[in-house]
Amino acid sequence: MTVAIATPILNDGDAIGHDVLGMANALRADGHDVRFFAEKARVDEDVFPLADLADFLRHGDNAVIYHHSLRCDTAVRAVERYPHQAVVKFHNVTPPRFFTDVNPEAVPDCEVGRQQAIRLARSGVPFWVDSAFNARDLADDVPTLRSEELPPFHQAETLLRTTPDADNLGGLDNWAPTLLCVGRVAPNKNLELAVETLAELRDPHARLVLAGEHVYADYSDRVLKRAESLGVAGSLVVTGHVSTAQLKALYLASDLLLVTSDHEGFCVPLVEAMVLGVPIVGVPRTAVPDTGGDAVRYANDAPTLANAVREVIDDSPTRERHLRAGRRRYRERFSQTAIAARFRELFARQFAACAV
Repeated sequence: MTVAIATPILNDGDAIGHDVLGMANALRADGHDVRFFAEKARVDEDVFPLADLADFLRHGDNAVIYHHSLRCDTAVRAVERYPHQAVVKFHNVTPPRFFTDVNPEAVPDCEVGRQQAIRLARSGVPFWVDSAFNARDLADDVPTLRSEELPPFHQAETLLRTTPDADNLGGLDNWAPTLLCVGRVAPNKNLELAVETLAELRDPHARLVLAGEHVYADYSDRVLKRAESLGVAGSLVVTGHVSTAQLKALYLASDLLLVTSDHEGFCVPLVEAMVLGVPIVGVPRTAVPDTGGDAVRYANDAPTLANAVREVIDDSPTRERHLRAGRRRYRERFSQTAIAARFRELFARQFAACAV
């Protein structure tokens, strides 16, 4: 059987790209042909234009897994036209309110992307959701949603095998404690709260490392100005894009991963920290508690987050309890083996009628 995996943008270095390529590897291992469809791509694979997806689905034995995270008119029309040959992998759509100030041009696309997800769900197309939160979030608008939970494939085990590269990161071992935030410097990450947590520690030797690309200059400036206003700008390290080897070095040099996001559809850094044995402190918002479970020490605001940071760093039993929970949670739910088994189960159930 030939399976299309479609997404608006396919890059081999981001979370959706890792999920797409992980699915492709599992399907190919089971003897299926896989074709990629995208509007923009940066992968070492042949990629077909999304405009060709409907023609591909005219053959009744073909199927498509469509990854939805933003507006994509062409793919949505193809899925609506051939719903019995399709499933939607729903990564959630970042709410438009996060972009009103920093990127107003993105607001209409976020609004349409959300409405397209609702439209597809109401049409009866089955959804595979990254997290239970994504199902709850969409079910608020579509009570009849047909969904199954399927965590995304990720690069955590690649990180585990990678030799860390700290050569260009400088001074990683000269500070303590070190708090690490991983991901794009974007409004939904609520990095002002991370800065406020650093200030609440009142420790001149502490630092906060933001490891991720600068997507919105206005938001990056806002985070820096917040650090300046609190007197901790000198303790803030902003790396920009890092390689896999550099990311591993940052994880291993950090005392903990700090997650302050206001909106996450899954939050892959939680899984990376689990497999690398890095403690986690975070806010219990959107998908964070669904992914993090009892591996995370939760708190809600800067003062309580700072207290949680101190507890995880200073109290060995607390730290070890959360680390054990993370190892167990990773093994049972988020290892590549566990995700591949779940994916194969759902794929066989969904596409049995299309199999040749």
